Amino acid sequence: MNGRQRLLVSLAGIVALILAVPLTTALDRLSSARSDLTATRAAVATAPTGAPVARGAVRPAANLRAAQADLGGEIRDEVRHNAVLLEALRADGTTAPLAGVYFQISGEEKAVIAVADALSDPRTGRVFHWWRMEALADGQVRLRAVMVAPWRA
Repeated sequence: MNGRQRLLVSLAGIVALILAVPLTTALDRLSSARSDLTATRAAVATAPTGAPVARGAVRPAANLRAAQADLGGEIRDEVRHNAVLLEALRADGTTAPLAGVYFQISGEEKAVIAVADALSDPRTGRVFHWWRMEALADGQVRLRAVMVAPWRA
């Protein structure tokens, strides 16, 4: 080996030593990330499916129609309590475990918002699947919505 080759081998050795520490750190971090990923995948695989529901929020009903009728009755009661006009109320095409009811109400903005606030209560399981509010004349508004709630036989 001549002098030039020895110099190149020495330089390669020095470069290898300089890179060894960061490379070792990077490999340790990669190993740690892989073990974290494996643990996360295992946790996801064993996690319960479905959306969490508040204790006592699942309403007992004989069937889907009965659950929808119960939910419709709650909507009717809240509408009467706040003196707004119930324009439409019908069962929505949702399926178990959710009972869905489409409704359309109109009235003073504050009263319609009060109805919406009172109806949407995650503690009772009632939530809006979708909703749309539009302005009418003289401070009146119309709310179209589908309210859903979990049920079981």
